[in-house]
Amino acid sequence: MSTQPTAPPDANVSHIADRPPPRLRQPSLEERRRLVSESLNVGNPRNNARTLPEIADPKFDCQLELGVEEIRPYERNPRRSNNAKFDEIKESIRVSGIRNPITVTRRPNESHFIVEAGGNTRLLAIQQLWAETKEPRFKRITVMFRPWRCESHVLMAHLIENEQRGELTFWDKANGIMVLKAQLECEKGQSLVMRQLEEELRAIGLAVGKSNLSLYAFATQRLTALAEALPALTGMDARRIQSRMNLLKRYVDRLGTVSEADFYSKIIDLVLSRHGRRYAANLGFDDQALCADWEEVLAEHLKLPAEQIRMSLDVLESAIEPPASASIAPTGATAAATVTNADSRDAGANAVPIAVRGPDRLPAALPGIAARGPSDAHRPAPAATSTTASSSAAQNDREPETLAERAARFAELTAVADCYRRLAAAPHGFFMEIPATPLDLDPARPLRHRGWWLLALISGQMHEHVSRHLPAQSHWRRIHTHEGGIESALPLLIENELAGPVSFDVMLTDWLLDPADEAAALFWEIVALVRNSGELARQSFAMRDYSNPSAKDE
Repeated sequence: MSTQPTAPPDANVSHIADRPPPRLRQPSLEERRRLVSESLNVGNPRNNARTLPEIADPKFDCQLELGVEEIRPYERNPRRSNNAKFDEIKESIRVSGIRNPITVTRRPNESHFIVEAGGNTRLLAIQQLWAETKEPRFKRITVMFRPWRCESHVLMAHLIENEQRGELTFWDKANGIMVLKAQLECEKGQSLVMRQLEEELRAIGLAVGKSNLSLYAFATQRLTALAEALPALTGMDARRIQSRMNLLKRYVDRLGTVSEADFYSKIIDLVLSRHGRRYAANLGFDDQALCADWEEVLAEHLKLPAEQIRMSLDVLESAIEPPASASIAPTGATAAATVTNADSRDAGANAVPIAVRGPDRLPAALPGIAARGPSDAHRPAPAATSTTASSSAAQNDREPETLAERAARFAELTAVADCYRRLAAAPHGFFMEIPATPLDLDPARPLRHRGWWLLALISGQMHEHVSRHLPAQSHWRRIHTHEGGIESALPLLIENELAGPVSFDVMLTDWLLDPADEAAALFWEIVALVRNSGELARQSFAMRDYSNPSAKDE
């Protein structure tokens, strides 16, 4: 039984609701002041977007007004030397201000702007004026802003700007273009051969041929030891230095007694550093003296007379492919062994004997060099005797066939055998057909371009009167003689299918002058045969009746 009390039955509950609510205690004046003070101490909301720029850059080209301290010069500007007219430019800005706005851009996530295409000198001048004078007119400038594209674009823009102004030295341009090459390769994720780099530069309005690109690569890779003398280096200096260095390298490679590391560190770089210090000491720069110094140091390293080194280099440079009647004989008491070039075993009387002189395997001299003196080493060898000429004339009946056979072997060595066509009616017994695939699309066969063009030039098919008498089904004949009725077809063919004409550049020269290369050695044999039989072949070709449809591709 519940013991809880119960309300009396007559109790009225409504009177409870009518009671006034209890009064809340009002804070005192001091407490209210304290609460207001605490509310004012609340900090700003937390920033959760620290990686976002405070002000987003415009998406289109536009003019901005910036403080000169917000802009920095482009740190990778190809022109490293100071502008010789800096003081004049600074004084002009002091008087008239900057007339042409500087173009700027900004890399992602950076707070400062950089010069986008030229203007580093003007920026430095006005920054100096602001630091020196504190005049408000030098504090802020109007600039042309361009949205950021990529690092290579900015580097290209500076190259073009400096090139147009003619402010680049050879070394600055070489270094700038090689830096650009590395940047493009980084952005594209692949390496660029010189032809691809040439196309990239041409697309942006900077015309630089493969020969110059190769020279820039050589200079930046091999001539850095010149140090202080690099600004004085010219393109002509670099070409002469490259030619002599390559000749020295071939010479020591034939000797086999100097390692590659020693060749560059103890001979090449040692002399380059020496001439860099000479230039720093205001003694000037002379590329010919540098090359002569290389020969002296090499002679000292090999413990040989310097004159003997120079004579051997002259022989190596001039005796690329001596006439069949001239033999290379050794000098001195050292016994010489005569060997026959492996490519000439089937040539019979046309084989060229090569003298091997002890361990260095270099010809000591061509006949007559010792008598004429080293200064005459570059003179051409005497003409063939009448006996040799009559002997060559007696062999004219079979030389065209021998020449064609060697051309066929050369085509195999350079991977263009698919284009080689035997044709007895042709001046030299063959011609080159247009390849089924473009020459430059197969990196596994880099010699195709050189091989096709060298054989095509030798064959005579570049002359229209020869092409007209090639077989009717020849694609080269139809294009070269405009039998299709479209005169513009030949330039397009040369550019697209034949990768452009062969360039007589450093790489081609080094290949043709490499005595250890089988294809290069064979090429000079072909040239010698063409020289001996060329006139008779042309006369015979002119006398033939090519109206006879029986003349077909064999």
